[in-house]
Amino acid sequence: MASPKVGEMRLHDYILPPLSAGRYRLQVETEVKVDGAAQPLDDQQAYFDIDGPRFALAPTEVAGLFPPRNGHGPFDEAIPHLALGRRTLPWERPFAAARITVDNTPLNMNGTPIPWMALLVFEDSECVVEVKQKIGVKLPAAVVTRLGVPTDLLVDTVTAERGLVRDLMPAYEELALLAHVREVNVDDRELAAGDSDGYFAVIMGNRIPQRGKKYRCCLVSIEERTDIVPAVAPAWATSLPDPPAVGGLFFENADELFNTAGTRKETQYVDKQAKLGGKFGTGIVKGPKAQVVQYDSLVLLHTWTFECEGVASFRAIMQSVDVGMMGKPSNGGPQLTDTGHLRVDMIDRAGAPERVFYRGPLAPHPLTRDVNGPYHSADQARRVAPDVGAEDISYACAFEVGRLLAAADARLAQELMRWRRGAYQRSLRIDTTRFVRDWVNIAEVIDPFWPLATVFSTGILKHLVRGSGPLVNPFDLEKLSGTPGFDPAQLQRVYGLASQDEARVLLGLGDGLLSNPVTEPDSPIQVVETLDDVLRDSVTLQQLDEFRADTIENVAEMLRGLGGLQP
Repeated sequence: MASPKVGEMRLHDYILPPLSAGRYRLQVETEVKVDGAAQPLDDQQAYFDIDGPRFALAPTEVAGLFPPRNGHGPFDEAIPHLALGRRTLPWERPFAAARITVDNTPLNMNGTPIPWMALLVFEDSECVVEVKQKIGVKLPAAVVTRLGVPTDLLVDTVTAERGLVRDLMPAYEELALLAHVREVNVDDRELAAGDSDGYFAVIMGNRIPQRGKKYRCCLVSIEERTDIVPAVAPAWATSLPDPPAVGGLFFENADELFNTAGTRKETQYVDKQAKLGGKFGTGIVKGPKAQVVQYDSLVLLHTWTFECEGVASFRAIMQSVDVGMMGKPSNGGPQLTDTGHLRVDMIDRAGAPERVFYRGPLAPHPLTRDVNGPYHSADQARRVAPDVGAEDISYACAFEVGRLLAAADARLAQELMRWRRGAYQRSLRIDTTRFVRDWVNIAEVIDPFWPLATVFSTGILKHLVRGSGPLVNPFDLEKLSGTPGFDPAQLQRVYGLASQDEARVLLGLGDGLLSNPVTEPDSPIQVVETLDDVLRDSVTLQQLDEFRADTIENVAEMLRGLGGLQP
């Protein structure tokens, strides 16, 4: 299917992952037959986990928010929603394991999977956000058991009055309708928002903001929360219920809320949450107007706030722009030039006052695109505009506004840090490659992405043996024939060989090593000499005496060289 055109989008009810997050066992069985007979092989098993966000969501997973974070405006004409960069994230975990079907996903009546997350919109005073809370303290024990996690696991939570949570929580069918996938063109800078594949998973809320109030949007996990998610949507209400008499506070006894006469105290009461150790539970107020206040907590994945204020939307404001201000002041408004510039006072970096011109992004005539960028600082974008004859700081202001918006985006800051870290790693790799290549004296060009250990190990070996020549040259052994012990004639005479060819074979000379066999000569039986025969050999005895005298002289010379020692 072709991608949507720029400016268009394609909506999908859902996109399921190939496998849901969880633990799996892989078993391999092989059937082998040899000559028609079965030869069974041992089965092989492997275990693996498919991991994914569960109790926390990284800021990089969030591709966009509406209303914007800490935004102020008339947002009562739109439903709050959140866009996730991964298309399958809302359906990567089952909503309730007890209702898992064949494709490992719980289904509603229409066959659409139920996501495991929901977007709840509270007024800022209706909920309490807490970080690093033990899941066993905040969630019911049965839910923690079904989740299969330790009770001391730390999670972020949002807690609100139980009746309010029940009113805001969507039912099964509503959850399926409040989540979808949006597909856009990757080249669409307005809709793609820098996403790599053009797919976004969108989670929508079910509460329309009202003007004059501050709201907190909470993306919560509803995995295994069948205790608070209704199976069937409630019937349409004809009137709104009365607000609770206690007003969301938690009291332990009647003395903290009522006087002894039964009338309400006219003092400021404090929440007893701190006294109870931060755990919301059930509080019973005794006396007049007694009621039970119960709270529910949910695992918080992502949250942001905004204020709904103002009386006009962006469209209405743009339509009411007074274009008569161009060139002529209207109703005491600022005087603009024909080019749309406004003359303002500015203090430069040196502290000197200066009169400059500024123009916003809306101009009364077509403009050409600035070709002098990119800029590295706002001062580089300052210039003298020929149409007004003075300094124009319009582009410098735009640069500074863009820098501040980028610095306020947590996702962009993380991406820049990741890019910077990757640049340092690549630079370190290139410098290391260059240093080792020069030290090892490798002449060939090395690709920085090759496995350096293999390249350098082989290069070092080549470098160590370079210039040494062959260790053995079997063809130059003839040069040794004149030395004692390598003369074939002497070898023949000493060992009593039949010919000099046999001597050459023993020495490994010529090409007769394998072709000419060497025969072992007969050893005559030697006659054992007696002591008288040895004493009669005066020549040999004289040689032994001379050898003994030489040995003693050598030892004496060595001792004298070691410090004048005498033998």
